[in-house]
Amino acid sequence: MKRKLLLIICLFMFFPLTLFATGSVNVDKSSVTIEKGKTATFTVSAKNSAGKITFSSSNSSVASIDKSSEWLDNNSVKVTIKANEAGSTKINIDINAATYDEEVIKKTQTITVTVTPPKSSNNNLSSLKVNDTLILGFSSSKTSYDLGSTNDTSININASSEDSKSTISGTGKKNLLYGKNTFKINVKAENGSTKTYTLNITRIDNRSNDNYLSSLKVSGVDLKFNKTTEKYDFIVEHSLESVTISATVSDSKAKVSGTGTKKLVDYTNSFNVTVEAENGSKRVYKIEIKRKNSAGTLGVLSANNSIKSLKIKNYDISFNSNNNNYYVEVKNDVNTLNLDIVLSDSKAKYEIKNNSNFDKPINVVTISVTSESGSTKDYKINVLKKDLLQNSNTSEENKEEVKNEQTPNEKKDINIFMIISIIEFIIIIIVVLFKRKNKNTTL
Repeated sequence: MKRKLLLIICLFMFFPLTLFATGSVNVDKSSVTIEKGKTATFTVSAKNSAGKITFSSSNSSVASIDKSSEWLDNNSVKVTIKANEAGSTKINIDINAATYDEEVIKKTQTITVTVTPPKSSNNNLSSLKVNDTLILGFSSSKTSYDLGSTNDTSININASSEDSKSTISGTGKKNLLYGKNTFKINVKAENGSTKTYTLNITRIDNRSNDNYLSSLKVSGVDLKFNKTTEKYDFIVEHSLESVTISATVSDSKAKVSGTGTKKLVDYTNSFNVTVEAENGSKRVYKIEIKRKNSAGTLGVLSANNSIKSLKIKNYDISFNSNNNNYYVEVKNDVNTLNLDIVLSDSKAKYEIKNNSNFDKPINVVTISVTSESGSTKDYKINVLKKDLLQNSNTSEENKEEVKNEQTPNEKKDINIFMIISIIEFIIIIIVVLFKRKNKNTTL
């Protein structure tokens, strides 16, 4: 008896799952909705059981399956349903199996399949209106429109779609900014595809662009104002502790800032007077005041009045900062030079003179560079008009003028050339005489 009891206990220890586990066969879905042309899946699982599973469709023209039967043994199978036509049908799953403890499983389960028509891809507009007027030349296939110019401050955009299942965004009242305005109307189809219609419209800007001053005054200094001159420099005594800046705009619709009483410190004081026109454009007038210290000096100021780089568009002058004189030969229809100037010292400033109306055979353009300390250096560009120089009416005096305008470097080069030529001539004479002497000796 004890031996039998021990055997039973051992069986329970080593085979508990096999003896008592529950077997089953299950389907994971009872219904499914599929868009025509697409697919869906369902899964049949056998747990601690085995048997044959048979699949069929009540109407395969609506929905069909990719398997007719499958043998399961404690595993699962995935079945694909293909939606063929809009409508509904049932997928039948016939189960003929048994659990591992020999319990019979015989049943039929169904999945209800609903096939819907494919979602619309129509994302076209049937009409597009601005202020209740159909846009000229509208077509559902044309997606960009230029509406021209207007003085209106706003417009109202309306649109209708070809498909009621699509959605439209971007319509309604739109405020217009000055200048070009761009509005986008988006159409989203039922299936999610989108199309964008673009409208461009320009609001005419009649606002004034006058951002000039009509007057600018600084107390304690003599400011000679010119509305096109935007930078002013002054040196004042230490006794001047503050200045008052006053300005009047050229246009009453413009606004000015930066005026008022300004306290001065020793050496550099920089102030900006900004004029903003009605249309928002700005012009800045810069005022720099150098105030002497209590000893009456300005400290150490740069005396650098050199040009670092000088370029003339369409002409090569081989610039050297130590050379103050240059020549360019231009055609008769050229009346100004396009100059690109970079100063060696950012604190220096320059002024270009006579760079217009080249009506003489020789025209001199002057670039005056003034250092921070006030010292000045002039760079000259001699503009030669070839046609006028070759004219029979051109006097020798003009040609002599060109000659006299030679730079020290040019004169130096000529002198060196002449000296070399003389030395070469002397060497030739010595060689000839030596050869003659040798010939006479031989004879």
